[in-house]
Amino acid sequence: MAFLIGFLSQTKPDQGYVHFAGIHPDYRSIGIGAFLYEKFYEVCQKYGRNVIKACTSPVNTGSIAFHQSIGFKIAPGNSEMDGTPVTLDYNKPDDPKVLFVTANVIHEKIPEAGIEFLFVGGLDAVVQGAPIGI
Repeated sequence: MAFLIGFLSQTKPDQGYVHFAGIHPDYRSIGIGAFLYEKFYEVCQKYGRNVIKACTSPVNTGSIAFHQSIGFKIAPGNSEMDGTPVTLDYNKPDDPKVLFVTANVIHEKIPEAGIEFLFVGGLDAVVQGAPIGI
């Protein structure tokens, strides 16, 4: 139904990075994404990471809106697409990305929706009593 894959930077000791996240369309807009980011942020805080970064494709307007809604700011890029700052050639030539950065993820509680979560293994198997994979 949903996942978030993130990691703690090995070279920047104050940073965590969300590599990939997704939510099944039937389960969007009920707080699951904010919940997953909150749990990742808690792990980052535990290990001294107070800056969280993420990125998305410029055409993914839903992702851009979501990241902004939970407190991310769009980082300046070296170009613009449809009025949005982008970094061109991010991973390879012709690979523009919208880069996000925050030092303050908004902590929202997931609404009661009768949804159970299974978190799988990882760096710190338990965060506040709930297993979490990062």
